[in-house]
Amino acid sequence: GPIKVAYLSDCEGAFGAFFEPDIAGANLAMIQYAGAKASGEKPSDGFEGAKVGDSQIEFVGAGCADDTADKAIEETRRLMEQEDADILIGPLSGDEGIAVANYAKEHPDKTFINGTSGAQDTTLKVQAPNFFRFHSDGAQWSAGLGEYAYDELGWKTAAVIGDDYSFPYTSLAGFVAEFCAVGGKVTKRIWPPLGEKDYSSFISQIPD
Repeated sequence: GPIKVAYLSDCEGAFGAFFEPDIAGANLAMIQYAGAKASGEKPSDGFEGAKVGDSQIEFVGAGCADDTADKAIEETRRLMEQEDADILIGPLSGDEGIAVANYAKEHPDKTFINGTSGAQDTTLKVQAPNFFRFHSDGAQWSAGLGEYAYDELGWKTAAVIGDDYSFPYTSLAGFVAEFCAVGGKVTKRIWPPLGEKDYSSFISQIPD
């Protein structure tokens, strides 16, 4: 039978605006490498006509998460258990990625390909053998910044600020580890809630 593929991204919550562009990226790979054609006007309408080797690739749906682990798992269950997807591509954010990786451990007959989620724990600690990440994590994305700030910019102290969820923890940890290793000192860590639109009260917490 066909290989059944599903996507998981965020159509609600802090990252809801990225849903269609995120899905479009996955569709583009199917179009470029598997001969697919778009099924409708929106990327979330999926694709058709994809093939790899002698196997057809069938799109079975796009999951709508909201940047929370609970909603990501709810949609993952729907796609993998009700729609019977063989492969899930996603999710978008860090907490979701950790949750899906843990789900993957319980379903070794399914395959999970990480989307854009960049939390380090997703692959470094969970280590589900059927969950694959083909890009670096948030700490690796920050590599070099701490040393540059200390050696090139002359910073001796720094404050860090990031939304209160897994990806900024990872990304800022990459900066903090390197900055402190070369002699810098982080004097304040500030964590606004995810989805915050007015950062003024948090910016005011940055020490002089």
